[in-house]
Amino acid sequence: MPKRMLGDHVVEQMNTIAQEVVAPHKIPIVDLYSVVTSICGAVYTHCSICRASPCSYHYNADGMGTQSQVLAMAIKDALNTSNTQPS
Repeated sequence: MPKRMLGDHVVEQMNTIAQEVVAPHKIPIVDLYSVVTSICGAVYTHCSICRASPCSYHYNADGMGTQSQVLAMAIKDALNTSNTQPS
């Protein structure tokens, strides 16, 4: 995402492709991109959750912790949903 300032939209492009691939199969998506941009902004070079400055695509312990909490909640939700579905 930091390279977005240089016109690099590869993350958005890859996310769009992933959504198109999983949509027909009704596979849930965990949007970590929005998690990061909600903290760092849509375009950034420095952010409190980045591992280095200027930012790269890697995050420090706070950034990884935030993302892992979101992912853990999504997994719990998916498991709870699958446990309530009729078999």
